Amino acid sequence: MISGQFILLVIFNLTYCLALEPPYIRVRDNLGEPNILGFGLNLPGEGSSVEFVDLTAHSLKPIGAPDMQFFLENGLIIGYADAEGRCVAARSMDPGSPVDCPPCDSEDPRQRWILDGHAGEEGTLVMETYPKLCLVVGQDMMEAGPYQKRPLYMEMCQVVQQEYKTWDVVG
Repeated sequence: MISGQFILLVIFNLTYCLALEPPYIRVRDNLGEPNILGFGLNLPGEGSSVEFVDLTAHSLKPIGAPDMQFFLENGLIIGYADAEGRCVAARSMDPGSPVDCPPCDSEDPRQRWILDGHAGEEGTLVMETYPKLCLVVGQDMMEAGPYQKRPLYMEMCQVVQQEYKTWDVVG
């Protein structure tokens, strides 16, 4: 008889093996994603309908996710594939601000990020010029086709629970 632990181990390993190809940026905690895929930065839409405003945290897609390819390099969260030539930016330097993906501009303070930036707190992504403002995932989970998504926005780091503001840069 196969144990429940063995089945969970097989599911976990299969999910890990089918994981999105790097580079990508993911929330460290699974946050209740029902398929144990976790959540990562995502452009809304897909293919020719991709949009560069109102980014979300979306279930990490196991296969073919050119709308989730991002990497932190030299203070910029640089997009690849669908986001080629674009960088992640806070729409404003205010709590509650949505997150967009305009063309890269290394001089734009809304595009300048620091990892582990909130008082050295591991995994926090903060604005270089305003290190108390964190990139966070919202608590509301919504269906997105066969996956799930959550809002992505800027918030004062000290008012957000750790699991909603701790990120891993993979790749």
